[in-house]
Formats: sequence, C-alpha cells, structure tokens
Amino acid sequence: MSMDELETIAHDATFQIQCAMTHIDWLRAVLRVTEDRLKLAGDKHGATVVNLAVYHADSCHNDLDCERENLERRIDAATAAPRNSELAICGAGEPERLSLVDFAKGRQHEAARDLGIQQAAISKAIRVGRKIFVIREANGSCRAIEEKPFPSPQFGGGA
Repeated sequence: MSMDELETIAHDATFQIQCAMTHIDWLRAVLRVTEDRLKLAGDKHGATVVNLAVYHADSCHNDLDCERENLERRIDAATAAPRNSELAICGAGEPERLSLVDFAKGRQHEAARDLGIQQAAISKAIRVGRKIFVIREANGSCRAIEEKPFPSPQFGGGA
C-alpha cells in the first residue's frame, strides 16, 4: 500500500471521527431537552438517569476529540517526511529537491504552512503550471524556487 493510500485512509478516519462527534452532539441536545421535560414533569429519577446519559455522551465526545487530534498529529508527522518514491535518496546533509506538485500532493494546506504561504497560492501555481521546486533542507526547513526561461519570452530577444 502506498503512502498516498495510507494518508487517504487516515484522513477518512479523522473525517469519520468528526462525524461521530457531530452525532454525539445531536444526541446530547436531545438528552438535554428530555432531561428538562422530565424535571418539569416532576420525574427527578428519570431526569437523573438522562443526566448520566448526557455525562456519558460528553465523555465519549471528548475521547473521540482527543483521538482525532492525536491521529491528525500523526498524519502531519508522517506526511512531513519525504513521500515520493521516485526521488533519489539524498545523502546526509544534502537538501532534497522536488516539484511543488509532488511536495503538495494530497496535502496543500500542510505544504502551504511549511512554505509560509496561503494554500490558494499553491493551488494556483499548480493549476497554471508554474515550474516551482521545493528544497527541503537537512534541518527540515523548506523553501521554494521557480525556474523561468531567460531571457523571458515575454520580453523577446537577448539580454
């Protein structure tokens, strides 16, 4: 299984966790209304049982939220490492160079954060076919460079 497939599975899992949390929020709202109605009807014991259900829903929601955050941190850590199997393995201390398309594939928001820019800038650069390469330094920092023809065809002739 490729790294892209694993990353997709991980993102799907975090989405499913978020969906479960939303369902718990809805359940909690129904339970709160039920609890209030039971209190108004004078059924203290019923209201107490429903309150315990609300407590359990809150606990499950918090547990899921912690697991989602943990999974997202693990995804970020895994995708920060070089993922492109086509790239040659760099020697120790040598910077790694890959195209912006490969660097941002399936992770444009993270790539933008790594480069200190907005995700929209990455999306547009890829869409219009700019020749941008990302250099990942040995210390983990990233910078981008763009290759353009010289002299520029836009301005014609020689230098």
